[in-house]
Amino acid sequence: MSGELDRSSASEWAFAIIDDDHIRVSDQVVWKVLQCLGGADLPITDREYLYEKEDFNCWLNEIDSHE
Repeated sequence: MSGELDRSSASEWAFAIIDDDHIRVSDQVVWKVLQCLGGADLPITDREYLYEKEDFNCWLNEIDSHE
């Protein structure tokens, strides 16, 4: 992450979209990334967070290459 948005805020933002029945995400790649972002702040036992910076970069690349 670039540091512009903390993990907790990114997770809350993603879940706000996922949980909003008025927002329809028809693009499956974007939907997958939103679901992953929902877990951006999940801790894990062997490191601080489940997802690392490389994961975020991979998701951005998926969206960029999909457009």
